[in-house]
Amino acid sequence: MDERELHLILNHIPVILSAVAFFSSLLAIATKSRAAWLYAAASLTIAGLFSYPTFITGHGAHEAIEDFWYVKADSWHEHQEAAGFANIALLVGGAFAAFTWWKLTRSKDAVIARWMQLVLILASALGASTVGRAAWLGGKVIREQEALKVPPKGWVAPPKSEHEH
Repeated sequence: MDERELHLILNHIPVILSAVAFFSSLLAIATKSRAAWLYAAASLTIAGLFSYPTFITGHGAHEAIEDFWYVKADSWHEHQEAAGFANIALLVGGAFAAFTWWKLTRSKDAVIARWMQLVLILASALGASTVGRAAWLGGKVIREQEALKVPPKGWVAPPKSEHEH
């Protein structure tokens, strides 16, 4: 498995979990459910934990596909910038969510302050929107290439690496 494949596997985790955290936090505010706050905090924490590995494998994925005939030069630049911003948002939001998770697990009756609830909602909304945009732009790197319709004449596939079978 190369970094391109690993990136394609990892990138779904922060996207899905940050969205789950956002909707769980909305459910928690509507129902005043401690369990929903715990779920939102845990989801955003785990999304934050997977954010950096996803970001780092993106660099390797870029290296793996940059010379393919169907990838237009610099088509990934906007995706890379969006991913950097999303990574920061998820790391900061995930750290706050971890603190919130810890506060909620200190006792069975623990509740979080209203300001913490609002920050968790905003952090999960920021995380979900930024990582969602980065994922959308990443999909465009491959999907929206005109060259995918027909390979150029004389194109030869790059040799497989020693780890591919």
